[in-house]
Amino acid sequence: MRTKITAENAAGLLKLWETVFGDQPQAVALFLERCKDLADAFVYEQGGEIVSAVYVLPASTMQNGIRSRAGYIYAAATRPDFRGQGIMSRLLMEAADYAKADGLSFLTLRPANLSLFDYYAKHGYHTIYKAKTRVFSERALQALSIPGTAAKATPAFVCAAMEAALAGRPGSLLWGTDMLGYLLAAHFYYGGKAAGVKTPWGPAAALYFESDETVTCLDFLADRDTSPYLFAALERAAKGRPVSVRLPAGLVEDGRETPDEPIGMACPITGSLGQMKGAFLPITME
Repeated sequence: MRTKITAENAAGLLKLWETVFGDQPQAVALFLERCKDLADAFVYEQGGEIVSAVYVLPASTMQNGIRSRAGYIYAAATRPDFRGQGIMSRLLMEAADYAKADGLSFLTLRPANLSLFDYYAKHGYHTIYKAKTRVFSERALQALSIPGTAAKATPAFVCAAMEAALAGRPGSLLWGTDMLGYLLAAHFYYGGKAAGVKTPWGPAAALYFESDETVTCLDFLADRDTSPYLFAALERAAKGRPVSVRLPAGLVEDGRETPDEPIGMACPITGSLGQMKGAFLPITME
């Protein structure tokens, strides 16, 4: 059943989320409140309780200079005692049917682990989104860096950085400022930090986490022109620590033969997979 997040079903959705993912109630409530007017929820009830649910979050993609609406599959969950009955398969099919009726170009997702790539492939999803993870020493970052002007990573600024960074990567998922409001709030809730930088070529931004030993950046929103300025921002934040960065495929070429890693999938609804060259899947809160 397709529905919205409402006062009537929020408690049941929160209970299912806590049962399956073990997240703190405050974190779940943040999603339910921030996304109640944005997300579509597909739910299955048994005995008056929600036992399975999946959300479709609004996004967009660009292909041939034309923007089209897309959806992102989020927080797919089935209560353990109801698994193996094909319930999630039915919800995914229902989500695809509504996506077609609504004129969406793609449904996209990031599998929670490698084994789920095969599961989603059976439901029409293709491994399109790839990246390369590199670990940079302080010296390596300094060699790549050009100082820029720091900027606050607001939803509007990150949106502009994303649009600029991924303009040459057709089929990349693009978030609007409303959804970025939630995604950034969740990132900060879990202790994440963000760096924004103004460059002569446009804005760039990065979302990262810190530990005593390293800095980990999973969302690096820059292109070839703006990436040196963002590397400089990360080098300043790291204060001598190594920085692990997940980069869009092909962004930094250094002769290494390390393979790209699969990070996400797309199910074509009205769009074409053939045009998604170098597509990237940013800020998905895995």
